[in-house]
Amino acid sequence: MKVKAKKIVALLFTTVLALTVCVGCGKGTGENNAYMDLKQYFNIESVTGYDVCAIVIDNNIVNQGIIDSNKKIYIPYNVVRSNINKKFYVDKNEKLLIYTTPDKNIDSKIGTAEYTQDGVSNKFDTSTSLMVGEKVYISLEYCMFMQNNVSYKFIENPNRLVINTILNNTKINVKADSKVRYEADPMSEILIDVKKGDELYLVEEVGEYTKVANETGIVGYIKKTDLEDEKKTASVGELNYEPMVYDHTLMEGKVCLGWHQVGSTNDNGNLNDLVSETKGLNVVSPTWYQLNDAQGGFSSFSSSHYVEIAHMMNIKVWGLISDFAYDEENECYFVNEVLPYTSARRNLISALVAEAAATGLDGINVDFEKISSENGEAYVQFIRELSIECRDRNLVLSVDMYVPIASNMYYDRTSVGEAADYVIVMSYDEHWAGCKEAGSVASIGFVTDGITNTITEVESQRVINAIPFYARVWKEIPEELAEADAEIIEDSVFGNYALESYAVGMGTAKKTLTDHNANITWLEDLGQYYGEYVDGGITYRIWLEDQESIRKKLEVMSEYNLGGVACWKLGLEINDVWNTINEYVNSNS
Repeated sequence: MKVKAKKIVALLFTTVLALTVCVGCGKGTGENNAYMDLKQYFNIESVTGYDVCAIVIDNNIVNQGIIDSNKKIYIPYNVVRSNINKKFYVDKNEKLLIYTTPDKNIDSKIGTAEYTQDGVSNKFDTSTSLMVGEKVYISLEYCMFMQNNVSYKFIENPNRLVINTILNNTKINVKADSKVRYEADPMSEILIDVKKGDELYLVEEVGEYTKVANETGIVGYIKKTDLEDEKKTASVGELNYEPMVYDHTLMEGKVCLGWHQVGSTNDNGNLNDLVSETKGLNVVSPTWYQLNDAQGGFSSFSSSHYVEIAHMMNIKVWGLISDFAYDEENECYFVNEVLPYTSARRNLISALVAEAAATGLDGINVDFEKISSENGEAYVQFIRELSIECRDRNLVLSVDMYVPIASNMYYDRTSVGEAADYVIVMSYDEHWAGCKEAGSVASIGFVTDGITNTITEVESQRVINAIPFYARVWKEIPEELAEADAEIIEDSVFGNYALESYAVGMGTAKKTLTDHNANITWLEDLGQYYGEYVDGGITYRIWLEDQESIRKKLEVMSEYNLGGVACWKLGLEINDVWNTINEYVNSNS
């Protein structure tokens, strides 16, 4: 009898448990009937001294904003730049919020309602921005005042700001009362109930579920069978928006630029010798200016006489400013001290345009290659501010850029290319001094990738491709012959070695191979000749640049209708290459 009693109790317990589970899941359907706390859903966290609101942009919960005592909404600066308007820039060092258009800077001191435009002080009806701890927030109203390129609405309980930057979304009707869940799973918590006839925005289809959104910022999943089949396009808001238009100062026809490396005022006297045998050259860019302090100062080798001589030869002059000077005391390049400070940045700009006016320059070429990733925004702001001054003075602004790769995307070619007149892609140094393997300076694949990736961000007619007038001589030194402190590269097939290289001009590279009776072979996949030889136990390798390799590069440039060619550097080329360049410059493509 005791055994039977135990069995009965166990059976009753199992039955009760099953019923309990069924009640929680919804009458045995295997569905969860629990509702998610929307504060949890929107991931709202408190901020001392402020009310808060979630921010939903284009059906994504991106962050949260704050609400001041006057019920004004403020959006995190990074959210504004990433999702709404990249023209804002924050200088935390000098506590400035700056908005830059094609022709002006609008400055506001963070935490105040004042802003300055065209030298005139104005007052907004609320603080343009706030700083809470180290985080900067921009007033929603100020964002809209500057450029209303979004629609938005505010919803309470819980507070959220729903922003749309996409004006036309796909809508779909609910055909049966249903539930929108947090995940595409019947056991996921419910976000909201929807009724037959309700309209939802279609986000994406996920198996048996459809990801949808509503006008209150709820984004979740609904059974596909509970939706109508018919989809329709519907407007989610109206904008008062006029895109910014940048007027660019461009040359007629293709640019053919030659960089002139100037290390002293005496080097200016070499101009005539360097250009006398060129063909098609219409711009020379002397390396005259170099940043040399943290306040925006720079050294100069400029010469108005140089400009006069160039102009007599129908050659324009774009003075180059570089950033290779290093601040030993602070252990950083000066450029990374100048750009984050608005006062230093504008000191530099003022001095540059003054120098251009005094010297008679036709343009400015910015060659900043030492920008740290944390100063990417400051670099873009510098180009924007400089472009205003260049545009006002009819100076051509060109900017030198690396071939795009993941590690240099913070140079933001899209924004730079929007403000500058030309972007010059430095399609060389594929293998550079200090590289761990020997190889070409500019193989055709490397050049092609650099061009095609750049023109996805900058219109092709304003992209100039830079070609090398040099090659590298690579030395593979057997381990037993290498210096004691040399870095050794392991090679199980041919033996370990140390790798060294040095750059030489086109003619010197070719002569080096012929003097050593090297076998020179055309490499179709690289678009250039290659030669190697052994001397004193050391293997020498050279990937040549010559008339034929340059022709291959120019053909790619013609194919993509680029704005021209730049050459590093004058004096390293062989004369024959100018015939090929001249054909390209004067071609119609």
